[in-house]
Amino acid sequence: MIYIILFLLVIHVALIYITYKNLHTGTTKEKVIFILVGIGLIYFITSMVYALSNMGVEFPNDEVSSMVKQLITFTFVPVNALVCMPMIASSYSKVRNKQITKEKAKKKIVIAIVLLVIFIIFEYFYMKDIQTGILNMIRKN
Repeated sequence: MIYIILFLLVIHVALIYITYKNLHTGTTKEKVIFILVGIGLIYFITSMVYALSNMGVEFPNDEVSSMVKQLITFTFVPVNALVCMPMIASSYSKVRNKQITKEKAKKKIVIAIVLLVIFIIFEYFYMKDIQTGILNMIRKN
């Protein structure tokens, strides 16, 4: 379990670092707010996907259910965020620096969102499989 936690920590740090570096303009405070809001939105979206995938899955108790939710959510949040946040951060910074037009940035942001939606669709089924697998392991023991 410690390796999983360390791996998740590394992914979260990588997400924060890459997104921070793609925010070429703005103060540190603005960058931190951008990252926190982005991660918050991704956490909310991932939690909703988990809730949908959890429908019909009954864990033996609330403790197991909570642990599974935390593990799955905290695994998928940085993955989902890595798909879109650095691209959105870069586009945002380039618009602020007048390196690209707002229209070009919008296209890049739409691409990032489409990629996120594709990932989320696959994750829904993957989360359902993970939960079913965990439930089957619990039943066997």
